[in-house]
Amino acid sequence: MDIKLVERSVTPNSLGKEEIHISNVKFSVKINTIGGKDGDFWIEVSPSLNVSGYGNTPEEAEKSFEHNLNLFAEDLNKLKLSERIKYLKELGWDSQKLFKRRLSKAFVDENGILQNLEHPKVKYFESVA
Repeated sequence: MDIKLVERSVTPNSLGKEEIHISNVKFSVKINTIGGKDGDFWIEVSPSLNVSGYGNTPEEAEKSFEHNLNLFAEDLNKLKLSERIKYLKELGWDSQKLFKRRLSKAFVDENGILQNLEHPKVKYFESVA
C-alpha cells in the first residue's frame, strides 16, 4: 500500500471527523494526530489507530508516521474483512460502514493538549490515492 497523507487545518477545539473506509481492495483514512517534542525526539501519534512515528525533526516524525501507517494498512489488509472489523472495534471504532471516532480524552488534557510534550500540535490528515 502507498498511503500519502495530506494535512488539513484543525484546532484542538475543532478536531476533524475521523473515518476509515475499508474493503477488500481499498483502505483510506481521515484521522487526527498529535505531534510534539518528547525529550530529544519529535513524535506524531494517532491515538485512535495506535500508530506513531518519531524523528529528529517534525518532518521526520511525520514521514515515520506515514511509513508506519502504511505498515498498519498492509497488516490490516492481510486480514479477512470480518477480522479487520473486529480488530478496529477492539481499537474503539464504531461498527458501521464508515468507522468514526474522536480522539480519546485519555491522551489529551481538558484543553486538547497531549500531555508531556513540548510544542504540541494537533493535525488532521486525509489519505489520498
